[in-house]
Amino acid sequence: MGPQRMYGLTPWVRRLLVANLLVFLLQKTVFLQLAAELGFAPLQALTHPWTLVTYMFVHGGVAHLAFNLLALYVFGPPVEERMGGRAFIGYYLVCGVGGAALSYLLMLVVPVRMVIGASGAILGMALAFAWYWPDEPIFIFPFPAPIPAKWLVTFAVGPYEIHKDIAKEDNGKELPIEFYSMPGGRAVIKEDFILAEMNNSVRFFSKMFGEYPYPLFRGVYHPFNFGQGFPTTIMIPAADRASYRTYSFIAHETSHQWWGDMVLWRSYRDQWLSEGFAEYSGMLYVQLRDKTSSEKELIQRARDELKMPPGTLTGIGHGRLVDVGPLVMGHRVESRETRGAYTALTYEKGALVLRMLHFLFTDPQTGDGKAFFDLMSDFVRRYKDSTATTEQFFAVANEHLKNTPLAQKYGYKDLNWFYRQWATQTYLPSYELSYHIEADTTGGVILKGELLQKGIPEGETWFMPLPLLLHFHGGKVSRGTLAVLGTHTPISIKLPQLPEKVELDPELWILSDKTSTTKQ
Repeated sequence: MGPQRMYGLTPWVRRLLVANLLVFLLQKTVFLQLAAELGFAPLQALTHPWTLVTYMFVHGGVAHLAFNLLALYVFGPPVEERMGGRAFIGYYLVCGVGGAALSYLLMLVVPVRMVIGASGAILGMALAFAWYWPDEPIFIFPFPAPIPAKWLVTFAVGPYEIHKDIAKEDNGKELPIEFYSMPGGRAVIKEDFILAEMNNSVRFFSKMFGEYPYPLFRGVYHPFNFGQGFPTTIMIPAADRASYRTYSFIAHETSHQWWGDMVLWRSYRDQWLSEGFAEYSGMLYVQLRDKTSSEKELIQRARDELKMPPGTLTGIGHGRLVDVGPLVMGHRVESRETRGAYTALTYEKGALVLRMLHFLFTDPQTGDGKAFFDLMSDFVRRYKDSTATTEQFFAVANEHLKNTPLAQKYGYKDLNWFYRQWATQTYLPSYELSYHIEADTTGGVILKGELLQKGIPEGETWFMPLPLLLHFHGGKVSRGTLAVLGTHTPISIKLPQLPEKVELDPELWILSDKTSTTKQ
């Protein structure tokens, strides 16, 4: 009779899991130098022979440990049951020692200072699984179909259950949707909720950015607090709580089918074309899905994050994340002294810069943003299944610009000014509308004052249109725009009657440190 399982685990698998977790706990709390003491250094193999075994129980971080333990959890029990307990632990240790020996041979080709982790032993166990069950189907993210174990035995897998739905698109096509979840005994996940959000978001983005090109759309559960998007597949945690953050999260990962999968960024300077675009896509979806102020809350959170100080190795740094570097620096803004800068700039600022472009392509009178989505769809068509740069995106935008109401009103023929200001510089201006009302001798009133742009050096002639909202008696509302060039621009607007309230950019279209209105 083979080893008996307890909580789905066989005896030696259970002991190995506990041993690895305990060593990692000691490594991170009491014995901070434990990895150096127990790790296998090929040049010291003769003087420290015990490290041939001990290196298997120390790991470089949570992700390293989690990957190995997940593979042990999935492959270990059936292999131990097949081999028997003693043979299994003997085989596991031999494979681990073999991994150390392989690193010793590798040292002849490239420098190897130290090896840690159970990866060698885990690989051997996965090979045994493939040997015993070569045609066992394994569901591996991001592949769209199960793969025989004999093909790819080094990937982490799970005992997934497949839940299915159908997305019915406007053109009559039906898109199969699947979510790979854990059995109820291992994790409680609301699969119907996740399937519904995947369904809604993929149909929404198909309308906004162009038709979804793949034959199916899959989601795969993983036990981490982040998501990943790959062609046909997203990997997400149990994101099943009905809140605007969940809507945004699933939509963000879904939109990577367009931003990052269909259209790939070319270099670190263009990473915002994936993550910034996906972040703003999540905001757009929340506006549709939640129909409350949730989108505005997401926008405000993104703006606030830019004004947070960076993290450092020892705590909190100085200044603001927005000042660390320009948008086109991508991941290179992140360092030990500027932690959080990559996310704040590439995700949050990238989303808010795209939102400003959305405003520039929108008719301020009607709110019609069709020109913006035409631009985004055209960008996808041109660069589908290839890489794109920030410059190429703005080149496409320039082609779509000439017929937009704001370009015609203010006379700009391209967006080179916008690219320079928001992609290559780091300033975060504040806007203030200071005004008073005068009577007009010909009837009505005149709104006079100036629009101030603060936080920009004197030598910089930044230009920016901003939305203006005027409230009149009886609930009437009039929409328009003002523009500022440099530090201040005088304004004079003739109105048919006295406004009850004047608001400058109340919907947060334009990224700023602060936007305010002052009546003199």
